[in-house]
Amino acid sequence: MYGIGGEHDLTEKTLDHLSGQSVLIEFGNTGGSVCVKAGSVCYSAPVTSSCLSVQNAPIPPTILPIEVVPFNQLPYTWPETGEMLTVPGVFTFTTVYESFIGCDSVVRQTIQIQPPPEGDVVGFVYWDADQDGVFDPGEVPYPNGAVVSISSGFVLNTDAQGKYVFPNVPPGDTIRVAAPLPGLTVTPAFRIKQAGVWSGYNFGLSPAPLNYDLSVTTSELPMRPGFLSSFFITCKNNGPSAVPDVAVAIEIPLDLLELIEFTPANANLTIVGNSLSWQVGLLTPGQIKSLNIKVLVPVATPLGTQLTYQAQVTPIDDDYLPINNFSVRTVTVVGSYDPNDKQVTPPYVTPGMLSNGQPFEYTIRFQNTGTYPAEFVRVIDSLGSLVDPATFRFVAASHPCTWTINGKGVIEFFFDNIQLPDSTSDEAGSHGFVRFTVMPKKNLALGTVIENFCDIYFDFNPPIRTNTAGTQVVYFLPGAGLSVRDALIVRPNPAAFHIFCNWQTPAPADGRIRLFDVMGLPRLEIPVVAGQTDLSAEVQFLDPGLYFVVMESGNLLLNNKVVILKPGILGAD
Repeated sequence: MYGIGGEHDLTEKTLDHLSGQSVLIEFGNTGGSVCVKAGSVCYSAPVTSSCLSVQNAPIPPTILPIEVVPFNQLPYTWPETGEMLTVPGVFTFTTVYESFIGCDSVVRQTIQIQPPPEGDVVGFVYWDADQDGVFDPGEVPYPNGAVVSISSGFVLNTDAQGKYVFPNVPPGDTIRVAAPLPGLTVTPAFRIKQAGVWSGYNFGLSPAPLNYDLSVTTSELPMRPGFLSSFFITCKNNGPSAVPDVAVAIEIPLDLLELIEFTPANANLTIVGNSLSWQVGLLTPGQIKSLNIKVLVPVATPLGTQLTYQAQVTPIDDDYLPINNFSVRTVTVVGSYDPNDKQVTPPYVTPGMLSNGQPFEYTIRFQNTGTYPAEFVRVIDSLGSLVDPATFRFVAASHPCTWTINGKGVIEFFFDNIQLPDSTSDEAGSHGFVRFTVMPKKNLALGTVIENFCDIYFDFNPPIRTNTAGTQVVYFLPGAGLSVRDALIVRPNPAAFHIFCNWQTPAPADGRIRLFDVMGLPRLEIPVVAGQTDLSAEVQFLDPGLYFVVMESGNLLLNNKVVILKPGILGAD
């Protein structure tokens, strides 16, 4: 018996069987042939060989079923290799698994990403590491809410994967992204919707922080004598790189409060006096970690007591935006209050503050005053036409929540599975809040009031509408007043019927004199002609009180004060 085995071994071999009437022959990966002829030492006559060809068949490929993925689930990652898809289409993936015995197996699957409805636009906001304006493989999406707008005024936000889907965008419409952090450049500045093209409307953020950008925010529940309350410390990694060894230093007036507990209970905390050190550890890109510090406000605490607390997140040395590594807040101890309310800071804003980009910070507080825990809470806020919804920034919340912004500034905060206790069974745990900022529109007229309220839904119950929070545009902040300059003379003072105004320098241009009340609101305006040095004005129709008189003419700005009294108190003036 002899064999010709394998694709390289072509020599004749004589094999002796070890036992019985068979011999085991192994071939290489390709195969070979084996031939048999009878013979022995006692019989030497030629005998014809009988041969058999042997061919090894490879393992057939494994064809996985076609998977259909809706476009709104992008980006899609093929689990076999980790390859990522960011646009709709039909894609076939193939991978080879090597066996330790040298036998390879092939896995193949077709993935069909469904396109969006006609007119929809799909895009990503990402960290443009090489600053080339192209969403390259390996570049990190910007998660948790960059705000996207179109020229019609509608806005929405990106999701946790940095993706946005804009419905019904007509061809020629302009798409823009607001920079989510100060100092960032968005590339391109805008994109124009192309007819029949629904994907690839991506926007890069640069310069990408070389290392990291950490931020910390602080929030609190109302502080009431005799009740439990909470401080909330939230830190976030805004950059595209993971940051190890993150720590937060916290200062809380524990000498005026009684410390009760922390959430999470396993937080790595060290407490020395009023100082707390929170070892956060690793923060991945976009990751958020929060600490709830529950305290008791002593019964004897006077109403109006100011409690100041602060937090700082580190490291800072290579932080992209160090200013957001610090947070300082002051809270006032209060008595009875509406548990479902809305607050705004600042309550007053000047034209100068508007032009300098003064943001409004809104806090929405809610409490479950029912008889059973709330499974979910939904807060819906319509921002109104006097603010720019594209400048919306989420700040903090008492519980994990998601948020969406759409239309012309309708924000929905959704606290899913919040399991908010009712106030009867757990008064301290029945509270929640959400905080955000938004920028007012510029060039708002003096006296304009920017008003806002919201609706709070507990489970499927009817909404609870909050109070109306308002910010008013004033000439100067109440309490600040204006410094008096002798160059503007106002007499008589006090006055009841009319006043006379005189200034030494002729008005360099047409202008005006205005009277403002102590709240900084304009109550009277009199035109001034270029070259004029005095004028008179009737004031008997004004409410009694202190008024600021402001003369504006070209680059000339003068001011003084006057007290208006009721007619009859002083007689004719």
